[in-house]
Amino acid sequence: MSQKTIGASEIAAILGLSPWRTPWEVWAQKTGRLDDYPSSPALEAGKLVESAVLDWAETRLGSLQRQVEVAIPGTPIVCHPDGLTTNGEPVEAKTTGLVGPVVGEWGADGSDEIPPYYTVQVLIQLAATGADRGYVPVLIGGQGFRLYVLLHNRDVARSLVDFICLWWTKHIEKDVPPSTDTVPSLDVLSRVKRAPNKIVQWSSSELVDEWLAAKAAVSAAAKKEEELRARLLLELGDAEVAELPDGRQLTYFEQKRKAYTVPESVFRVLRLKKGGRSDE
Repeated sequence: MSQKTIGASEIAAILGLSPWRTPWEVWAQKTGRLDDYPSSPALEAGKLVESAVLDWAETRLGSLQRQVEVAIPGTPIVCHPDGLTTNGEPVEAKTTGLVGPVVGEWGADGSDEIPPYYTVQVLIQLAATGADRGYVPVLIGGQGFRLYVLLHNRDVARSLVDFICLWWTKHIEKDVPPSTDTVPSLDVLSRVKRAPNKIVQWSSSELVDEWLAAKAAVSAAAKKEEELRARLLLELGDAEVAELPDGRQLTYFEQKRKAYTVPESVFRVLRLKKGGRSDE
């Protein structure tokens, strides 16, 4: 992802619509504060299958121009639709449910009922291309292919573009982080580039104290769960199944776990040390 431009898929995150990214993550990535995002089984599967989804889309839409870049002049917005029809209409291929559950609400084939974060992405692509409609071919796990059609809403698209330009100026050019009403995930925060040996001074320990209290509550709950599990096994004796009065069953069957090797890795651990800071 370029740090000098903003893509159509990132705009949904800036608006707080993305289930995967927050506005803070986009800001941190654009200002060089984050390491590159690691791959995942879902991302890898999506990339591999994307070409097949576009191949299928061509059976409905005709030949597609692929690997396209379209910018909105005078803005930092640069779009990369997966394809363009011969009429210059953007095509954005998607997959969901191939690895894990289906994400988002998807309507009937031929409708415009797609998740809102994808609607925003296509509207921005329509603003960039000037086309009247865009297409979203998708492969849904267990359900097959569908083709969605979105008409250009120029008023909404123009409002989105204006908002993004203001957001870019305020947060990227002036390097001001957006609000963190939605806290970034631990996975994202683990990618923050740290300054070696840098120490910051905090005026309050309230957040640390809350964290320690939460850790203690989790530890106490885990200890209680372990004790109750032991009591259940003691009551079960040499049986594998206990039938409860309401018809439920408590089972204790053998499970097999496949062998695997965990690769060596480097990671950070959040700990609280007692005492003052060393002067060394």
